[in-house]
Amino acid sequence: MPRRILALRVLVVCTANHCRSPLAAALLAKRTSERGIADHVVIDSAALRPVRLGQPPSRRVIEVGRRRGAVVGGVATLATPERLASSDVIVCMDEDHREEIERDLALAARPGAPGPLVRLLLSFAPELGRLEVPDPHGRDLAAHERVAELIERGVEGLAAWLAEGVAARTALRRG
Repeated sequence: MPRRILALRVLVVCTANHCRSPLAAALLAKRTSERGIADHVVIDSAALRPVRLGQPPSRRVIEVGRRRGAVVGGVATLATPERLASSDVIVCMDEDHREEIERDLALAARPGAPGPLVRLLLSFAPELGRLEVPDPHGRDLAAHERVAELIERGVEGLAAWLAEGVAARTALRRG
């Protein structure tokens, strides 16, 4: 009987955990399920700023997620140093997020201990020719739809990358 593979822990972050990160996490959960790797990936989302803690995602984000077959829920939580350090992969929406997280991780790093991989979501969709997902907060539904399209493309590439990682881990454990 094959041994159980430890799950990859993915943390998706944005400024307030109100628009981009909860949508990306919900779409990623949907894609990992479709790829048959949902049991091998734990997905969470968090805020870098404590501005909307305990509040649900934006109603527009919930709507654009629903239109794409994803359930966007939960409440905004903070990306604490412990949550960041315990993640395998941290997915950011913009360069400021990535720089802040890498700086925080460097300050908290234990010598010789590997830290999480920190990547911009759209780095998984290089065909888009851009790396940052704009914040739609306070904008109309059309702006949220445009952001959701970008997030969907990044999530598709991320899910494919995660599937490759799960396959490699499975092969190593079987070997």
